[in-house]
Amino acid sequence: MINRVVRGGKAAPGDAIYQQSLNLVLSVIAAASLGQEIPKEFPRQFLPFFDRFGSSLEAGERIEFPSSQANGSPIVYDQDTRHRLVRMSGGQATEKAAIVGRIVEVNAAQNTFTFGESWSLKTIKAKLPREFVATAIGALSEFHQRQAKVLFRGLVQFSDTLDLEKIIEVHHIEVLDENDVPLRLECLGKLEAGWLDGQGEALSGAGLSILSNLWIQHFPDDLPSPHTYPRPDGGVEFEWTTERWEISATVNLRAPLTMLVAQLHAAPLDGGEVRESSVPLADHHGWQSFAAFIREIISNSDQTLTDKESQQ
Repeated sequence: MINRVVRGGKAAPGDAIYQQSLNLVLSVIAAASLGQEIPKEFPRQFLPFFDRFGSSLEAGERIEFPSSQANGSPIVYDQDTRHRLVRMSGGQATEKAAIVGRIVEVNAAQNTFTFGESWSLKTIKAKLPREFVATAIGALSEFHQRQAKVLFRGLVQFSDTLDLEKIIEVHHIEVLDENDVPLRLECLGKLEAGWLDGQGEALSGAGLSILSNLWIQHFPDDLPSPHTYPRPDGGVEFEWTTERWEISATVNLRAPLTMLVAQLHAAPLDGGEVRESSVPLADHHGWQSFAAFIREIISNSDQTLTDKESQQ
């Protein structure tokens, strides 16, 4: 809730104007969230300020404000609402994004680089902070040698057709290996219906994008990357293999974000007891459970190997 805090509960100078302004801003957000005209009394020159408010909201996240109406539904501010308000100002919203793409040029003298999304021929030239120059040059070399992709994180602007239009800030650049999950998910998005000998559903592009973003945000770097495969039902399966275990995680991409779940399965190669679990993927707590399951099985396998070596 947005409010002013004053000592002694006394009214502060300008309280009435503050409350009127707050109510006007909330009415603007409420109208935009419902796709309606915003109040005429709201000064249009202030619309660009909404670009700063909520730019870090992730997919599925939102801010709720109490309604002024009795028993009214909360006023919702999410990325869709933010985009509508910024477009009303004639501008493009700034986004915090993680994008898989390629670096095709680096100018160390001018501190610039040229980047393109992996699915598009369009490239964008942008400023490159000095601390990323060496990484970008390495990524460029890897691209020429093996068409290597990179994971870019930063502040960007997209066009109305969701094409990358401008890079505002660079926060992270990382060269991806062949088993990198976001890279594999992007490749799976190119599969058409019938990819498995005439069978096999096409994978949901929206579902792949949501899963990729969640993976980037929550899957810990200290765990090994799995092999990633499409399922005939349109889902995705991740697989890890150790000396003792076969581990898999299946995800139904057609489920809404709030119901996105990983079905975990670990089968010992010696025919012992199978372990299973079902964890939600919509929040960080669920991803912690996901990682804990994988980490425990892998640690168990490593301990078994250590025990065998000590016996020898």
